[in-house]
Amino acid sequence: MKTKVLMLAGLLLAVMVPKAHPSADSDNLRGLRGVRVLVESVKPDLEKEGVTKAQLTNRVEVKLRQAGIEVITRKEYEKMPLEQRVIVPALYVEVEGIRIMDLPLYAYCLSLEVLDGVIFLRDKQMKTLAGTWTRHAIGYSGLSNVSEIYNHLGDLLDGFINDYLAANPK
Repeated sequence: MKTKVLMLAGLLLAVMVPKAHPSADSDNLRGLRGVRVLVESVKPDLEKEGVTKAQLTNRVEVKLRQAGIEVITRKEYEKMPLEQRVIVPALYVEVEGIRIMDLPLYAYCLSLEVLDGVIFLRDKQMKTLAGTWTRHAIGYSGLSNVSEIYNHLGDLLDGFINDYLAANPK
């Protein structure tokens, strides 16, 4: 019990301490024409509270389209040749959450990362995806208000959109 209370205190302290994001560099987004949205599976207890993979995907895609950022749909991606799929940029979304003890409280961690195609310098034939832009956030929410996770993710997404538009002016 004492360990859980200390973990909770550490989490709350971490939420209050601002974090620097040195890898959130808008220059890495220059020339990016669009992304596919890739949402990691959501834990069952968060899904039970209303945070679902489908809703996360939909909200991210809608917000990107509203900002004028091309979204590569799953169907478009699956129609691409395999060698092209390897380097299609993705906006990767991950939501991790855990209920804190018996309290009506969730602690959560959000990650938003651009996975972009890269070519190895040592072997120009080797291509893969690598993280080129990232933002993370942690927070907590009451059981009756886990939709706060969507709001916090929206803030991270606003940061991506701002960086994208700064790097790719119209």
